[in-house]
Amino acid sequence: MDRGAHDERTLEADLDRIGVVTVEHTPAEWDRQLRQLSRQVPSVEYVDVETFARSTSASPAGDRSSSVTTVADPEDLTALGTAMDALLQGDDERVGVCLHSISALLQFVEREPLFKFLHLLSERVRRADALGAYHLDSATSGTELRVLFSNLCESVATFDGEAFDLSAGKYATASASAD
Repeated sequence: MDRGAHDERTLEADLDRIGVVTVEHTPAEWDRQLRQLSRQVPSVEYVDVETFARSTSASPAGDRSSSVTTVADPEDLTALGTAMDALLQGDDERVGVCLHSISALLQFVEREPLFKFLHLLSERVRRADALGAYHLDSATSGTELRVLFSNLCESVATFDGEAFDLSAGKYATASASAD
């Protein structure tokens, strides 16, 4: 996760808009989850990466009037990057972008091209002074993969089923050393 840990208490105060890239779940499923938060949620825009692993028969964004951009091929990182760039655009808006999930994309894209893609995305997020949150399922990824992707992050939040642990990502260590 870039730019530190943000929970639902800071969601309302810090962000003007949220962009969610959905791979495993539909925008409608995300909307249901967001409505359950105790805080007001900023406007949400979705990039829906269609896969054969889930049904897209549900309404694209549930009951919200959310914007949904569809990427028809999960292997098309160029189309995904273009859609994510659009999420980061905004005049003086504080934007959060969530990619759910790296693990799901790894089912369609090899590790090296995905790492390069996420490296470029992380740089775009930083330049936009946005918040980037990238999910990696620790149950389906090994230590080597977690360490590799932590190189892209300032902070890494790990959930063990009971509690969160927040540690510095490799990007934060490298940035601090360069100063």
